[in-house]
Amino acid sequence: MLIKNRKRVVCRGMLSLVFVFALSALAALSPLVRAEESPKYTWRDITIPGQGNISESRVSLDSSKLFVLRKNLSGIGVNLLVSADDGASWSTFAAPEGANGLLVSSDGSRLVVKGKHGENAIYVSTDGGRTWTKRNQFVADTARVLMSPDGSTLAMCGSVTAHTDPMSVSTDGGNTWVPKGGECPDYVFNGGKMTRRNSDRTLRQSTDYGMTWSIVRRFADRTSFSPNGKSVFDGYYTSVDGGANWVMLPEYPINDIRNVVLSGISNDGKKYLLHLMVLQLYRLL
Repeated sequence: MLIKNRKRVVCRGMLSLVFVFALSALAALSPLVRAEESPKYTWRDITIPGQGNISESRVSLDSSKLFVLRKNLSGIGVNLLVSADDGASWSTFAAPEGANGLLVSSDGSRLVVKGKHGENAIYVSTDGGRTWTKRNQFVADTARVLMSPDGSTLAMCGSVTAHTDPMSVSTDGGNTWVPKGGECPDYVFNGGKMTRRNSDRTLRQSTDYGMTWSIVRRFADRTSFSPNGKSVFDGYYTSVDGGANWVMLPEYPINDIRNVVLSGISNDGKKYLLHLMVLQLYRLL
């Protein structure tokens, strides 16, 4: 069959790449305990059931669940797909119309999304995405929203790109918001701790919900933190001690690091979720 109808197979392969590889590659990694050890890596592709355009993918911060937001091919409606077995099987739930900006708590029980354009609101789920509640407080479509690992703290900045916009914090699931200084964090941890990267590549930290900031150290530009802030993923390098020591990944599922759009790392530094843009591969087929 593959030989007799090659053109048809190539077309199917392109669609498969859109629905599979455009999601992510999940890596189950051996412990990176000491820098001198040579870790072994195994990458595998994850197949997403059904059809539609995958807009976002997340891994719960305890690495127990995978989440995918998928827009229907008709252009109407958004589904949330959830897997609790590393992509072997999936459950599908209806997400709010136009859902975007998915935030996931450590155990995957609390989720937050922004609603459709023009609605200027967020929706919260406390049952893993099965049901959703709209918050009445104004949250601009252009706002950047972040959540702490335990889901207790939400931070909102005026723009998804600017780091110097005024920031507000909610500790009641988005029902009320309190202004907290003029710097926007990149990561929000439990108990009021936040970190942010400056344009000069310094890493800054706040321990009082963003009211004051101090310089911690210098980091590269593509840095992802685990929920506890100890495991760090920065392009081709990883650290399990908060950035004091780094190990280069010996294997990587894509050659060009610029095609890595989103990434996540678990507390133990063993599991990564990468969102890969591989459109250039389509043109080569």
